[in-house]
Amino acid sequence: MRVGIGIGHTKTLAKAAQHASKVWRDKTGGVVDLRSPHASEWLLKRMPVEEVWGVGRRLKARLADERVQNAWQLSQLDPAGVKRRYNVVLERTVRELRGESCLDLEEAEPDKQSICCSRMFGERITTLAAIKAAVATYVDRAAGKLRKQSSLAGHLQVGIQTSFHGEGAKYARSIVCALPYPTDDVRVLTASAMRGLEEISGWASSTARRRSCLWTCESEENLRLICSVQSNRLQQIQSWLCWTRSMLNGVEAH
Repeated sequence: MRVGIGIGHTKTLAKAAQHASKVWRDKTGGVVDLRSPHASEWLLKRMPVEEVWGVGRRLKARLADERVQNAWQLSQLDPAGVKRRYNVVLERTVRELRGESCLDLEEAEPDKQSICCSRMFGERITTLAAIKAAVATYVDRAAGKLRKQSSLAGHLQVGIQTSFHGEGAKYARSIVCALPYPTDDVRVLTASAMRGLEEISGWASSTARRRSCLWTCESEENLRLICSVQSNRLQQIQSWLCWTRSMLNGVEAH
């Protein structure tokens, strides 16, 4: 695996430098420094606009209409005009290419607000049992990711979809299931997914090829509240069990 190091005054310039360190690895030794204006201009004039972080092929055609072919030409556009014609994201990219820092560096990757497991089946599946087996597998994978970032899920979405290519009946449907309480318990998640699958499995006459599962996780600010809610629920259950046990002991005593 090729590893490159890019240095720049902004996050976008550092990304561009890192990209160049891999493209011209033999000449750069895997390290590119764009802190000097001359080095930055030299690279941006040779960098296709679609390779700029945050641009991609989607905007390439529109930018080509404005005769913008490389990163340097993009950096010379008026930021206010870019915001008006495109969006604030591309405006920030232009400012970053000019050396104006607009994007904060993240010391640690933030927790995901949603976790998705979606796969194409290798062959057509026509039975609900086979779909359930696949869903259970994907639930387990998603739950593992959920526990890894120490989050809890409040809602779950499960969906099935037939291939839209070829002949035959087409079907696509999904459902969002509210969990009884925020949890990372794979048993609770799987049971909820199975119930949701039962409700949307109106595909008996068609063949399913794709299934996706999405977990909506709470933000870090809400996670503390969720944990306390779950903790309070457990305390209520424990209190109820203690009360029940005391009542049964009283009945046995009489």
